[in-house]
Amino acid sequence: FNPNNRDDAKLDDFRNRAISDTFEPGSTVKPLVLMTALQQGIVQPDSVVDTHPFTLDGHRIRDVGYYPELSLTGILQKSSDTGVSHLSLAMPIQHLIDTYKAFGFGDSTGLGLTGESAGLMPQRRYWGELDRATFAFGYGLMVTPLQ
Repeated sequence: FNPNNRDDAKLDDFRNRAISDTFEPGSTVKPLVLMTALQQGIVQPDSVVDTHPFTLDGHRIRDVGYYPELSLTGILQKSSDTGVSHLSLAMPIQHLIDTYKAFGFGDSTGLGLTGESAGLMPQRRYWGELDRATFAFGYGLMVTPLQ
């Protein structure tokens, strides 16, 4: 792509994917879940969390490896879905939503960039346990790479 010669350029070549494309952030939000749990007093820095696999609404929540319990550091090191799910289920979902919003999820950056997506922060009246668990490991919301 040569920005000085646009004759052969496709419209897609001009899209700024860092601000326009959205995806589910997955495990990248796990540190935010731990931070929120610490701020809310649900866990202490030296806490150990039950990370046995469990079932919610007929869906199995499990980790890639088997870890019966993990420290908070271990939850991050092993990227434990069960660990962050337990933490999320122990707090009102609004606390986690507020944390995600404080980090800019669901809002544009305010930089005035053309074509910017704000991502998608779910607006639900009711959050089921499965929704709350998967939200803790980055599913059910959409963010841009810049966010």
